[in-house]
Amino acid sequence: MNQKYLVFTGTLSTMTRKQAQALVVALGGESQTSVTKQTTHLVIGASRPTLFDESHSFKYQMVEKMKNDGQTIQCIDERAFLEGAITELQRRVRNL
Repeated sequence: MNQKYLVFTGTLSTMTRKQAQALVVALGGESQTSVTKQTTHLVIGASRPTLFDESHSFKYQMVEKMKNDGQTIQCIDERAFLEGAITELQRRVRNL
């Protein structure tokens, strides 16, 4: 996760947001609390939509606007985040 800047939105099912942020930092990335020009990834956890709510989180809306303005930001789900973390951990274990 070197040189990756991650922001979380929604609720994660496998860990708290603080734990996920600590994992990002432990793997060499940067955890951000809000979307900025440095952001490279938005990790989207579960949301709690209501019956009539078709909106997305504010962070997701910001990312979409920034992407429309030419910034490259990947939107990934919790599973993809975990798979990336596992891959990085496995790489580090092989290099021990």
